[in-house]
Amino acid sequence: CSVNWITNVGLHAGIFLIGMTNDLIENRVAGHENCLWTPGGARGDGHGAALGKVCPMYTPFGEIRGNVNHDCQRFGLYLDNQFPRNIERDEDGYVTDKASCQEFTADGLDNGLQPANVVKDEFDWHNMFVGQYNLGDIQFDGYTGVNNHHSMYWKS
Repeated sequence: CSVNWITNVGLHAGIFLIGMTNDLIENRVAGHENCLWTPGGARGDGHGAALGKVCPMYTPFGEIRGNVNHDCQRFGLYLDNQFPRNIERDEDGYVTDKASCQEFTADGLDNGLQPANVVKDEFDWHNMFVGQYNLGDIQFDGYTGVNNHHSMYWKS
């Protein structure tokens, strides 16, 4: 959340997700700086005990379905900069081959997630923005945006 006495306004969310493989199902978020934010690029090599063992910006999402975000100061759904890839991980979610975080495989093939991650039945209303900066291998199925200043913000 965000309150006036916090000096780093804009770096808060109702749901702040770095563990991309978590499922986000039927959440309701309202009245935050950002509603649902996935800033994987901000922690590109992980954080804490996972530092150097993960690549959050390239980790596939879990199931994202039926979420409602409204009346947030900045973003409703904010996927930031995400490019899910076919990364190789162990049972704890740590990357076993850092090369699997790359855009292409060793033999030059596209390493983007196939099939793409799906954001399903997302409903965002009365936010400033909904969307992301850069995004790949993610599709929106059943997205509805109402009374947002920018109902699908996409900037690179």
